[in-house]
Amino acid sequence: HSGPAQTTETVSITSDIPSSGYLPGTTYNFTLTATKNGIQKFGFQVSPQNNAGDLLGTILITETGATQFSPGSQGKYLTHKSGGTAGSGSRTWTFQWTAPASGTGEVTFYGAFNFTNGNGNTSGDVVVTETYTVNEASVGIQENFANGFSVYPNPVIDEIHVARMDVEEEIWVHLHGIAGSTVYKGNCTE
Repeated sequence: HSGPAQTTETVSITSDIPSSGYLPGTTYNFTLTATKNGIQKFGFQVSPQNNAGDLLGTILITETGATQFSPGSQGKYLTHKSGGTAGSGSRTWTFQWTAPASGTGEVTFYGAFNFTNGNGNTSGDVVVTETYTVNEASVGIQENFANGFSVYPNPVIDEIHVARMDVEEEIWVHLHGIAGSTVYKGNCTE
């Protein structure tokens, strides 16, 4: 699509990912919005990627009548269907995204929004781009995660302390790194 430069068109990509970042494997809700008074037809395409252009996480379609994957994209690009383009000055689409595996890091959602003039071809349409970047949450230790235990400092930097209070039975400690691998496994006997 080609046409005049952006003037009064506004777009947004929003989600319910907390400001602390996404948790690996968690599914989040997204909303895409395109607004311009007087426009009746809108379009979009969005994709969560890293700097190399690799798909990160999994897009889940929640509006089957309004959205679809771009043909041949194997789930990398979500776009509108013909039935999902009408609006009166504004159009909103929703989808879900399941965050990628631990250790992935920053994810950028690249979006392109189309404001069409309705002339039946690609000339005269305005395309506006937008990005939305989220970081992976750094996970600390839940305070007082079990009765009778204390774990400190939080967050852990170089050394972790596990203390127990008046526990008679044998206690095993399993510590896992952010990638999920076991970094320590042992009997807590002190």
